[in-house]
Amino acid sequence: MKKTFFFVMILFFVIGINAQTYKASLTFYSSNIMGDLTSSDLTNPDAVYIQYGIGAGLEFMTYEALDGHLGIGGRFNYVEYEKDADAYNDALKFRLGIKDGNYDTRKAYFHIESNFQAGISYLLAVSENVEVEPYVFLGFNVFTTPLESVIFYKDGITYNYRKNVNVYWGFSYAPGARVQWRTHERFGMNFFVEYHGVTHGSDTETTVTTTYNSFVKTSRERDYDYGAINVGVGVTYTFGD
Repeated sequence: MKKTFFFVMILFFVIGINAQTYKASLTFYSSNIMGDLTSSDLTNPDAVYIQYGIGAGLEFMTYEALDGHLGIGGRFNYVEYEKDADAYNDALKFRLGIKDGNYDTRKAYFHIESNFQAGISYLLAVSENVEVEPYVFLGFNVFTTPLESVIFYKDGITYNYRKNVNVYWGFSYAPGARVQWRTHERFGMNFFVEYHGVTHGSDTETTVTTTYNSFVKTSRERDYDYGAINVGVGVTYTFGD
């Protein structure tokens, strides 16, 4: 899979450097994630308490093939998936057995995702300044879980709990479509909807709980496979000949 992806990227690069017309897009979007990552069930060990995601991307395409209809290019996206802070705190206290206010936490309320993808598209003209463009992108994905650190007092004992940052590497794909308006000879804007699917390899998540005379380490294998519906807007700039 990796060799195939790199071959496709090299092919796209060769086509791109020989093209004469390019389009750059800056996008902003909401990511509506689905599955266990949205669960707020205290008894679900895979619950992540994500409510929504906010993302931004940078894309470069060229449209030289098939009389300017076939687009070939690549893009980079960055997303922060925001947690339900109240549900997340309740779950953490539930797991640690904290029943009062004698605790202090240090943690982030979001997961981070980034990906680099290659893609193709096809332009369908609706009018002189409006186009519909179905597309599909494929590429590598990186998903990062946040640090959790809690110090709490229970039954006469002070505890320190910690879960380190984990990084998951995987594959992502995004079929979608956008409507583009040319507002100027070189400037334009678009509205897009896409499905974002992700499959990551598993990794070991480790938590450590210590007191003045004890050390408890717990590990489990975990992966993050999920889907999301991305809805957003972009601004474009066409350059070259």
